[in-house]
Formats: sequence, C-alpha cells, structure tokens
Amino acid sequence: MTIKDPINYVNDDETHSWTELQQCIQQESSLQSITYECAKKKNKASGHLKTLFTGISDDNHPLNSVNFNNISFDYVLVQKVMRCMVGSHSGQPTPVSIKLTHAKMDDSCAQVIVNAMNAGLRIRCLNLTNNSITDEGVERLLSPDNDNLQYITELNLSNNKLRSLDSIANFIGRDDCNVEQLQIQHTQNVAKTHELNGILNSMPTSSLQCINLGKHLKLNGIDLLLNMPTLATRMETILCNPSSFDAFINQSNHTISTLSGGLNGQLKDLNANIKEALTTNLRSDLTSNQKCRRKLRYIYFTNDYDVTPLIEMDTVYIPEVLELVTMSEERCEKREGRCDKGTYVLARNGHVGSIYRLIRHIPELFSFASPMQTLIAKNEELESKVAKLELELEQFRLSNKRCKTK
Repeated sequence: MTIKDPINYVNDDETHSWTELQQCIQQESSLQSITYECAKKKNKASGHLKTLFTGISDDNHPLNSVNFNNISFDYVLVQKVMRCMVGSHSGQPTPVSIKLTHAKMDDSCAQVIVNAMNAGLRIRCLNLTNNSITDEGVERLLSPDNDNLQYITELNLSNNKLRSLDSIANFIGRDDCNVEQLQIQHTQNVAKTHELNGILNSMPTSSLQCINLGKHLKLNGIDLLLNMPTLATRMETILCNPSSFDAFINQSNHTISTLSGGLNGQLKDLNANIKEALTTNLRSDLTSNQKCRRKLRYIYFTNDYDVTPLIEMDTVYIPEVLELVTMSEERCEKREGRCDKGTYVLARNGHVGSIYRLIRHIPELFSFASPMQTLIAKNEELESKVAKLELELEQFRLSNKRCKTK
C-alpha cells in the first residue's frame, strides 16, 4: 500500500492491512499524521492500534496529528499514543492535534493527556467529543496547575458526561487561555441541567472566535430556546457593553464572530447591535483597534452614549474624536473603480446626531466669543493691570517718604 505524508487510513481494519501499515510506518521516517475511522470490529482495531504505537519509534516519527473515531480507547491505548507523541516532540515543541472521538474514554484517559502535557506535550487542537469524561475529569484536564494549556486554540468537549460547565467557564476566563474555537454542545437529556451563565460571564475578556453552545442549555434556570431575548441582551453586553466608554472598549469581546448551533441568525434578528458586532468581529482585514473603532462608530456613538469620558478628555484629542464619529464605511455591492465587490470603503458621511450630542454636552469646547466680548475682556484685563501698577507705585512712594524722614 502507498503511505502518504500525512497518512490517511480509513475504514479498513483487516489484520493483513494493519500488518502492512505497521511495516510501512517502521520504514517511513517522515510520518506526521495518522487518521483512522473504524466502521466495525472496534475491539480488534484497539488491539491493532496498541501494536502499531508500540512499534513506532519516537525519534524517527514526529507525529503532529492523531485522529481516531469510533474506536474504544482504554487507559493503556491512550498511554501508548501519548507516550509516542511526547517522545517525538521532546526536542521540537510543535503544538499537535489530538482527536479521539466516540472512543468511550473515561476520566483515567483524560488524566493520561494531562500527564502528557505536564511532560512537555503542547496541544493545539483537543477534540474529545462523544466520550465518557465526567466533571472530575474535565476539572483535572483544565486545571490551572497543568502545563502547556496556553497552546490549546481548539477545544471540543461535546457530549461527555458533564453536569456542569464551571470548569470550562473558569478555563476560558483565565488570562493564559488562548482558546479560539470552543464546542460544548450536548444532545443527552442530562445536558439540560447545564447552566450557561458561567460561560457567558467568562466570554467578554476571552480569546474566543467561535463557540458552539448547542441548544440543550439553560439560562437563569429557563430552557435556552425559551429564553432567547434574555440571551440576546446578555450577548449585546458581551460583544459591545454600552454601560460606559471604558466598558465598551475594555470589557467587550472583539473576537467572537460565530455562535454556532443555530444561534447566530436568531440573535441577529433580535438585536441589531449583535448583528453589527458579529459582522465587525468576523472581518479579518481589521485589527483589534480597528474593530473597536468601527463598533464605537456604529453602536456606541449612535445611541444615547455617556459623554463623561469626553468631557474629561484633553481638548487636543477632540479632533480625533470628531474624525472617528464622522468616518463611516460603505460596502461595495458591485465593482466600482479599483474596489472589488464586497470590499469596504472609508467615507466621511458623518453621523450628525452623534456630533450634535457631543457639542450639546460639551459646549465650552465649541463656544467662540463675539468681537465685542473679546474687546470687553481685553479692556477688563488692562484695567486690572493698571490697578495693580498704581498699587505698586503708591507702595514705592510710601517707602521713599519713610526713607527721607530717617
């Protein structure tokens, strides 16, 4: 059989095929990835995998990815796979991808993955969906005491035996968490006991870009599907917190662009600010600062915003604020000149209502005296100087008189 790099070995667990595969792997030094999806004979496939990973030399096979689906993984098999990956990456800490799905893995298997990370393995993608991991196993897996958790950018723990999302919520809220894609959807009835508030509380300052919540969750004790308006209000606060200027900038999430599980469309229909925020966050052509400025223009300054931070601002920055408010972006619906369809073009159309509110609340920054008022002010200033000079002259006269009498 032909061994490609990376290897793809799907739906064939006959003994002779595994033997041929093992022989080829032992001779192939550039093996980086193994993918296998078993359609039958799960127990037999597990035995073959144990033999396969026992025969792989750590030094010659720097595995970057393992993807096994529908194969029963016990403690011993997970340990063999992790030992192989840790050994192959001892000298080159490249983050790896581990996908062990529909594998009947329990908490002891999750502990093996923890041990591998503490031994130096850096995991980029960790997909353990459809297993038998409990709250205790997830708590150990995502504990702040573990090493190398900061390298995980994709995490899927869907359809495990979880009764709480607290450990996941605490993890994504930590400063060292860099997870961009999170999937916690569940289909079992037990998942209806999950409360979503902890996850939502951790989202504003997280690095999440895509989160799949599924639908079998509760919010404030009510089934999520029956509490969608409340979720829309919470998501607005997460994506563009309108309570203050500081909260909008520093306590809002500017990375989340996708809420999978059918929530994107429903929330966009319920709340225009969510639609604008998700659309802005999705744009890869914008930096974080540009996303923030765009959301300020279209959401913060459009509403009844708090002007207090602008009142306390140094007047030298006011022109910058006015430029921010008056600048807008228009999307080309067809090719126009050098601009392709779908591109965004900056335009100074202005948001007059926002400018009016700014001027109305900070009149001292935009008021100018009339010519007569200016002359009166100068005259009063001169009269004050004259009075001061006359007082000093009188003091000199008295001092001179006292000197003569002596």
